[in-house]
Amino acid sequence: MALKVQEECRCIKCNGTMINIAEIGLQPIGGLAFVTHGHYGSTYFDPMDAQSYLEIALCDDCVRDAERTGIIHREEPPRKITSFLKKQRVRRKWERSA
Repeated sequence: MALKVQEECRCIKCNGTMINIAEIGLQPIGGLAFVTHGHYGSTYFDPMDAQSYLEIALCDDCVRDAERTGIIHREEPPRKITSFLKKQRVRRKWERSA
C-alpha cells in the first residue's frame, strides 16, 4: 500500500522538514506527533475549551539526541515472555542439540 503524501511538517526543535501522511492532523514520516488541549500550568496555551488544541511534530533525530542527553526519559514495561515464546525457545534449543 502506497503512502499518500499530504504536505510537509516541521520539527518544533530543529525546524527540519518531514513528510506528513495524515489526511487530518499530523503523522510525520521520521518523527513523532503530539496533541495538547492545553495545560493548567501553561501561561501560553490553556484555552479552557474542548475544541482548541496545538499539534506538535518532533523529528526522530531530535528525540534521539534529547534521550541521549537525558532531556527525554524513556520508560518501557518489563518484557514478558509468553508461554508460546518459551516453547519456541525450548524447541530451538532441542533442535540445535539434536
